[in-house]
Amino acid sequence: TKFKDGINNFLHDNPNTKLILSIREDFYYMIGKSGIIQYLDKNDYFLPPLPHSSAVDAIVKPAERFGFSFEEGLPEEIVADLKQGEIITDNNHGIDPSQLQIVCDKLYQESVINKVKIITRELYLRLGKAEEILAKYIEDSLGVFKGNEYELSSAKEILKSMVSSKNTRKPVTKDILKGCVKDTKNLDHIVKSLIEARLIRRISGDLHCESYELTHEYIIKKINEWMDMDTLNLNKLREMLDNELLRWQKYSVLNNFISDEEMIRELNTYKERIIHNDDIDAYILASLVNSNMLDKVSINDTKYWICKCKNSKNIDKYFECIIKNRKGYARNCALFLWLALTNKNNVPDYYR
Repeated sequence: TKFKDGINNFLHDNPNTKLILSIREDFYYMIGKSGIIQYLDKNDYFLPPLPHSSAVDAIVKPAERFGFSFEEGLPEEIVADLKQGEIITDNNHGIDPSQLQIVCDKLYQESVINKVKIITRELYLRLGKAEEILAKYIEDSLGVFKGNEYELSSAKEILKSMVSSKNTRKPVTKDILKGCVKDTKNLDHIVKSLIEARLIRRISGDLHCESYELTHEYIIKKINEWMDMDTLNLNKLREMLDNELLRWQKYSVLNNFISDEEMIRELNTYKERIIHNDDIDAYILASLVNSNMLDKVSINDTKYWICKCKNSKNIDKYFECIIKNRKGYARNCALFLWLALTNKNNVPDYYR
């Protein structure tokens, strides 16, 4: 706050001054939340990930300044290992400096303990190479929540939500993260701690739709140790639901409502744990109606989805599709629920 106020006051008093700010990408969004943004001309320059040669230099040259050296070929091997972990999802083919820093710091600390000045491949292998070093870093980083089981458990749930059913990184929105914690009051603190620990990063510049993802593929291996079958099923269901909803929103046809009975049963099983919003709830209820599944699920489940859709602003587009294109029971049921949920007193002519 003092820094922000100082910058604001300085720029206000010196409007013709040119100022260069260097800030980590995962904290860049904070500029948008402050008054500093009004003084910027949006002359942003993002430094790309380190290319291969620069990454090797970043390993060797700082070490030389402190009298340390690496066994021949080891810096190139470290860079190759880190690049292999990123190539699955990233197209930049560069090296994240933060991951490089974690690996090199561990090698340095071990060398200091062993009182040696040459960092060897044998040491690197003994530590499990980049993959195990980064995985161990997760355990050490979560130590920030030591003594607070609630925050530790919530942090793990947040990390688990960022792993897809295909075992890759998955971006998640702030709304999804809210479903990972029991008390949303602590969410910002937990997310901030995970960002500062370099376990997750912010990937959306839109303040109204904040998104986050894991910083590295290697982290997934450790997270998988926390996964049980229930969590794996839930993650898969969430992805299936998101995909089905996106298809419906793209084509808006009857065939894109959920019709698979097994998926509908899963949605009812995990109804308290999926991420709810007006679109998802209206889409699920409309799918139950369109597939004639309302009489096949329990009364409590039917009541649950109807209550979720009360006062929903997105009922019309889903139920209109059924009313206009279906006949018989499904159409009558959709029309009845639409009247009840929208508090309409009569049926519009275009629904007749």
